[in-house]
Amino acid sequence: MKNNKDLIQIILKPINAFLHQEASGGILLIIFTLIALVWANTPFADSYHHLWHTHISLSFGNLLTLDYPLHYWINDGLMVIFFFTIGLEIKRELLVGELSSLQLVIAAFYTEEISVMALIIAAIIVFILVLLNKLGTKSLIPYSILGILLWLASLKSGVHATIAGVLLAFTIPASSRYDINKFSRKVKELINKFVETGDDWKNVLNNAEREYDVMAIESSCRNILTPLQRFENGLHPWVAFLIIPLFALSNAGVSLSGLSFFEVLLSEVSLGIIIGLFIGKQVGIFGFSFLAVKLKLASLPEGVNWKNLYGAGILAGIGFTMSLFIAGLAFKDPALLDLSKIGVLTGSIISGILGFLFLRLSPGKN
Repeated sequence: MKNNKDLIQIILKPINAFLHQEASGGILLIIFTLIALVWANTPFADSYHHLWHTHISLSFGNLLTLDYPLHYWINDGLMVIFFFTIGLEIKRELLVGELSSLQLVIAAFYTEEISVMALIIAAIIVFILVLLNKLGTKSLIPYSILGILLWLASLKSGVHATIAGVLLAFTIPASSRYDINKFSRKVKELINKFVETGDDWKNVLNNAEREYDVMAIESSCRNILTPLQRFENGLHPWVAFLIIPLFALSNAGVSLSGLSFFEVLLSEVSLGIIIGLFIGKQVGIFGFSFLAVKLKLASLPEGVNWKNLYGAGILAGIGFTMSLFIAGLAFKDPALLDLSKIGVLTGSIISGILGFLFLRLSPGKN
């Protein structure tokens, strides 16, 4: 039995190490992007496109029917969770992080028609969410239920459904049930009680009082975390290891047959995207950061110099996920959409390689 446990630990150890690395999500993103590109350029390309156009229908009696292709469920459904986690991260940074001294939030959406009634319903839901926050509601359940209703209202309103994720994120409370002192006092009492209860140190299976103490400690640990943290910690693995790779798999597949490299470069769509990602990000990030620092509106983060910032500006051209997402909203013509995807991939590769080389080969501390 012991040998079997050791074998399982040997197998699981590298998997656990991979899942706990920050770069793991990015690695999966690259892998699934390559899979999509290869799949879309093989004799099985038809199966690739057929899969994402397969319709999935959810019906709630005569009240509501949702009938969309799988590609739509990913881009307008699962990606809402991605934007929700992004919104949570932005809110956290605005409150306690590098953005805590800057208030500005910009939201943009693409739409062809607007449903006023659905927008009114969405506004009412947002009002209720804000009210729950102000009333000190810390349970995740009402926010989750209202978040789903907000997504449905946004879906039917004409406003892109991902906006629901961002709006929901900014209504999630950033304060906890327990403060530090109460948490520390509560946990110390429970640990002392746990130690004093019984003499069996092997497990808590046959000791109901200790089992209760352990559950109370677990509850206290939840209460010291804010709803924002609990949502963020719970959703991050799903976003990094499922939603983003699945988004890449369903969106990055573009057929390269019949296209020459120079035709793509000379295309206004792809060339504009490449320049925007590689040059635009550098000018925007470095240029406006430089102005902000010189005008005393901001300061460089601790341990960051101008070379680091410029290198980050180059690397920011790897705007893969958001660029593909915006391209899917902006271009309805399949030919233009394919050119935009090639432009995104090319601009991201150029930015990644040159950004790495710039930081790697530049003298001094990186």
